[in-house]
Amino acid sequence: PTNLKLPFDNPPIFGIHGKSDVHSFHLSPTDTQKIRTLAKDEGCTLFILFLSIFNIFLSKISEQNDIVVGTAVAGRRHQNLENIIGIFVNTLALRNYPTENKLYIDFLREVKKRTLDAFDNQDYQFENLVENVIKNRTLDTNPLFDVLYSFTPREEQNFASQGQGDFPSGLKFNVIHDENTPAKFPMLFIGSESEDKISLHLEYDTQLFNSKTIDKFETYFNEILAFILDNPFISLSNITITHGLDNAAANVYEQDQLNFDF
Repeated sequence: PTNLKLPFDNPPIFGIHGKSDVHSFHLSPTDTQKIRTLAKDEGCTLFILFLSIFNIFLSKISEQNDIVVGTAVAGRRHQNLENIIGIFVNTLALRNYPTENKLYIDFLREVKKRTLDAFDNQDYQFENLVENVIKNRTLDTNPLFDVLYSFTPREEQNFASQGQGDFPSGLKFNVIHDENTPAKFPMLFIGSESEDKISLHLEYDTQLFNSKTIDKFETYFNEILAFILDNPFISLSNITITHGLDNAAANVYEQDQLNFDF
């Protein structure tokens, strides 16, 4: 697939990355309960459900219906790896097609199947995938995706709540946030779940996006979510972003102009 034509506020410049910033928002208790009920009814995880919504969001802001996002997996499926020190993380490329003729509920089921298939093959190394899929790779573009996605389930989120906690051994930890961290991707979508709410976080490259645009993205995402919760059988063509994309027409760049040094 071609790179996503994201509505940047500023053109990307090869080799130059802005700082990473995070915009967070939370679902209401009512919407949180509706989301959990929908996931339970469809027999899917919140990871899969929010992945489907994120795909629709990306489709609406890019006006594309062939969407690839990346996600990380621990790479420790074999029990003998559980207690070995080291990084076994692998990256999956999750490809979906939120075409407008589909009902949301059918698209969710597609995402569920495709995601489970991808996780069944999670031991296949990302580097091998790139080598076999991208024949004429250039170093100034990300080979398979421009956005990253993750969702932290409730038990993991509770363990690291507020960025601090205790290990069973008595070792304590806390997270130090570096405000000068350079952005690795134009956008990361991160979901997290606690006992009473679901939090969503858009991490973005401040060189490419202004904070006002990210504020609009929150509005767009909430609008899409409202359509789905009101009627899961809605056609994707009837899910609209009423506030429009003010900066899309002037700031869409073709694939050969996407200059990212990943």
